Amino acid sequence: MDYPNIPDPKGPEVVACTGHVFGQRDKEYNWAKLRAYLKNRTLPKDLKERKKLVNRARTFVFVDERLWRVWKGKIPQMVVESIDRRKALISQAHNDCGHRGRDATYL
Repeated sequence: MDYPNIPDPKGPEVVACTGHVFGQRDKEYNWAKLRAYLKNRTLPKDLKERKKLVNRARTFVFVDERLWRVWKGKIPQMVVESIDRRKALISQAHNDCGHRGRDATYL
C-alpha cells in the first residue's frame, strides 16, 4: 500500500529500526564489508577490524544476493541495509496494522 498523504518521518529518532538501542539514534553499519566477506572472504587489512568482522559475520549468511541474520532456534531475518528503507517498511507495517486506539486495546 502507498500512503501519499502521510509525511515522511522528520528524523532518525522518529522510527526505531532493528538493532535500535533506546535513547540512541540508529547509525548506519557498513554492510558492504560484511557482504564482501561472506561472498568472497575479503578481509580488511587491519587486524582489529578483521577480528570484529569475522566475529560479527558468525550470525549472518549471504543467500541469493541477500544478507540474512540467523539465530539458533529462530526464524532467519533478512537484513534491510538502508536506514531509509527500514523506516519506510516500519511505518508501512505500523499503518497497515491499524491505529486501534484506547477502546480496541482495553475493551
